[in-house]
Amino acid sequence: MKMIHTLAMLGIVLALPATAQNAAPSRQPGSSCEKFQERMAQKLKLTDAQKAGLKGITARHQASLAAKGKAAKDARRAFQEAIQKPETGLDTLKGLNRAMADAHMEVMLERRAMRQEIRAILTPDQGEKAAWMMGRREGKRMGPGGGPDPVALKTLADEVKTLRAIVDEIYKPESVQSKFARKINGS
Repeated sequence: MKMIHTLAMLGIVLALPATAQNAAPSRQPGSSCEKFQERMAQKLKLTDAQKAGLKGITARHQASLAAKGKAAKDARRAFQEAIQKPETGLDTLKGLNRAMADAHMEVMLERRAMRQEIRAILTPDQGEKAAWMMGRREGKRMGPGGGPDPVALKTLADEVKTLRAIVDEIYKPESVQSKFARKINGS
């Protein structure tokens, strides 16, 4: 009885990875691209012309990014499989590692080209915000919370300068001394 229970548990454990792979939701083509476009349009307050430009740019790069992404994934998988095998030679591993790095570089260069095209259709403020958003997506923002939004930070800095000017005007050394002198003199 104990053996049947053990075999049943073993069967369940072995079936779990296959079930988990089949249960993973399939990605619909273009869904992440459409979400990206919607998020950019909303956050950057794009005009209709900019939205159309963004759609064209992402459409031009979508197929190439997908193909290069698949090539990078395949290269990474080949390297991971080879490194697990003790009989794989060092030269083979180095070659697979180089192929993996090259494939990853191709993906990065394609993304870079797309970002540059997107930046060209944006205003300078939108460009700063977009760079921050894309850096956030790629994990390049600073700190645990990711750091401040540069546009909001610039606005805050401008407000601080304005407040400092007001405070400096109110508390000018000569005006404070003048008020104090008038109080002492009884004026």
